[in-house]
Amino acid sequence: VWLQTGTKLRSDRSDEEGWTKLPDGSILSYDIFSSAGQPSGFAQRYVPSLGIWVDATGGTVPVLSSSAVGYELGPGLRLLDGRVLHLGANQHTGLYYPATNTWTAGPDISDGTSFYGADDSPGAILPNGHVIFAADTPPFIKPTKLFDFNPTTNTISLLSPTITTTNLTNNGAFITRMLVLPTGQVL
Repeated sequence: VWLQTGTKLRSDRSDEEGWTKLPDGSILSYDIFSSAGQPSGFAQRYVPSLGIWVDATGGTVPVLSSSAVGYELGPGLRLLDGRVLHLGANQHTGLYYPATNTWTAGPDISDGTSFYGADDSPGAILPNGHVIFAADTPPFIKPTKLFDFNPTTNTISLLSPTITTTNLTNNGAFITRMLVLPTGQVL
């Protein structure tokens, strides 16, 4: 049986947004359409036990998408320390701190010479806490590059050693997928 519950804030429609489960069981959602074109972004959390959405815009929520990148967004990944890394399609990232309901800007997605975006791109958390994710030049312009986020240093770098395949070279990141295997390897 499906029951209607909790109306999202700001008439947010959830299109292109992923939801990230937080340690307390609530669900974090980054509001793309409310955030694009604004000086600061917006986010909200769904609290299942209350059946309501609550504001999650403490601190400065980075703007992670825009009309120029097709209102796309990358994944939100809950890090081993409880924070959430949200990858933007416009090269920016954001870090959400559930304990304080606040955001800070994360590192930009760059290979050292050019900026990239995570437009519908996958990501995976490794057993050591690092995040591997795919990014390209939005919207969906090849080649795809693989990056590593180090949660200890809050830095993003190209995955080393660099992986080059025909699929990565000839396609945008949105067609790639990632799955962490029981061995800790990423398929």
